[in-house]
Amino acid sequence: MPFIWHLHEEPRDFYRFSKYGLKYLFEKVGFEIIEIKALSGFWVTFGQFFVYNIYRFNRWPLKFIPIIPALGLAIQGISYLLDKFDKTEQWTWMYMVVARKK
Repeated sequence: MPFIWHLHEEPRDFYRFSKYGLKYLFEKVGFEIIEIKALSGFWVTFGQFFVYNIYRFNRWPLKFIPIIPALGLAIQGISYLLDKFDKTEQWTWMYMVVARKK
């Protein structure tokens, strides 16, 4: 489930749930939580937002020179490495829930 993310599937982007909200909702309808896992930390979340932001500048004449995509790839790679050392899950962009019906 998306947590910190840009608007998507507009106009049907209604809900964002923390791991506590997900746990509450799943247990309320009879599921046993096996795992709730943050799929990123601060650095990957920050890097992804930064890359989305710089892609706004991927217009003529930059569109014909792959500077923005190369910069985006470098930022994502560095963010991934930094995330391995500093896994601050409060800034995740998405959660994965594994649950079983009781």
